[in-house]
Amino acid sequence: IEQEALRQSGDALCCQGVEDVVLTPDTHQGFGVAVGTVAKTNGSIFPSYVGVDIACGMRTVLTPLEEKDIKQITERQRFIDQVKENVPVGHMSQAHAQFDEQMATDILHGKHRFDDVGFIERSDLQSTRKPTHDMLDRCQYQLGTMGGGNHFCEVQVVDEVDGDLSEKWGIHKGQVVLMLHSGSRRLGQDVATFYKRKLVDWFNKERIPLVNDDAAWCLTKHAPKTALADSQEAFLREYGEAYVEEMNMCSNFAVANRSLMQEQMIKALKKIFGVKPRDNKLLYDISHNIAAVENDKIIIRKGATRAFPKGHEMLKGTQWFDTGHPIILPGSMDSNSYIMVGTDDAKRTHYSINHGAGRTMSRNQAKNTIDRAKAKAAMANVPHNHDDLKEIIDETAGGYKDISQITDSVVGAGIACVVAKLRPVGVIKG
Repeated sequence: IEQEALRQSGDALCCQGVEDVVLTPDTHQGFGVAVGTVAKTNGSIFPSYVGVDIACGMRTVLTPLEEKDIKQITERQRFIDQVKENVPVGHMSQAHAQFDEQMATDILHGKHRFDDVGFIERSDLQSTRKPTHDMLDRCQYQLGTMGGGNHFCEVQVVDEVDGDLSEKWGIHKGQVVLMLHSGSRRLGQDVATFYKRKLVDWFNKERIPLVNDDAAWCLTKHAPKTALADSQEAFLREYGEAYVEEMNMCSNFAVANRSLMQEQMIKALKKIFGVKPRDNKLLYDISHNIAAVENDKIIIRKGATRAFPKGHEMLKGTQWFDTGHPIILPGSMDSNSYIMVGTDDAKRTHYSINHGAGRTMSRNQAKNTIDRAKAKAAMANVPHNHDDLKEIIDETAGGYKDISQITDSVVGAGIACVVAKLRPVGVIKG
């Protein structure tokens, strides 16, 4: 683990209301706090620790196709090209079709999600706060877009399954699945940046010391009374509740965003492979940059994934109570991904595991050091949406930790089990 990531974690332990910090095996230096951080607080919340891509997360869809149905690489390339046409990609991408202001408001308030995504802490994502003009604008013009960086849409094949759970979830060897990764786009960045700046300015004005600017904090309704003056505490509670509501709006946007991306991938499946939309099944959608109320504590997951096992009290009344919910762990675009499930021992990590492999180097360093010939060979049978692989070479396995070793460490620690191992056979990158 990088020294800077350890320093960031040490700083987090010194912050207001933080009771514990856990690092996942994909931990690496991040903005605000290390990616792969799980922080448990007594009610305080840190906008920079949740991060700028609020509710960035994963979604997996099970299709009726088998590997033999997509054997031809030319057909997979046609599918990739169709998805690229349907789903705007890149950091500055905008939606093909805009939504009116009322629809955007309903989406941000969680009243319209386009599909039934199952358990996503509905009560925690409620919001009645009136969206600002800028929030509505972001929602209207970026909904259904992928973004850039490590966001993706992938076609994958199930290589291995383990135990009865895969059958219960409808997963079998040789099955074709869709996996996608995106978040709240510029909306989340705007919210995170606004609250960090407001809070840092206030702490400086009040001459209240912070560990660093990224440690600027505010208070939720779950926080106990502090030693601050009443007027100071009132300010922090006001901003804390406002931040939580806007974080929830970003989360609702992110879920709806992935829903629309899924819809466009399914349309491409129908056009290229003749698959009827109703024959596809959403397995799960899960975020990995979010704060949630769990057992009257705030659990902040920055680049970490929730891992509730079977019988967990927060799964009561859901279809996942008897099994635990799926955990979606993506690898790089030329390495395996995994579907996992948490165990009772995940309590030690506040029911959290990693969210992927974790970078070993910066994107610029990766572009300058990864062997292009080796990366091209690894991607030989994986069609993608770029004319030249060098444009996205920083997203190949050379820039990441070994996902199989990361997964083995989680299994070895006894906090999660592998349900299925997946292999990419087509990739759309931003």
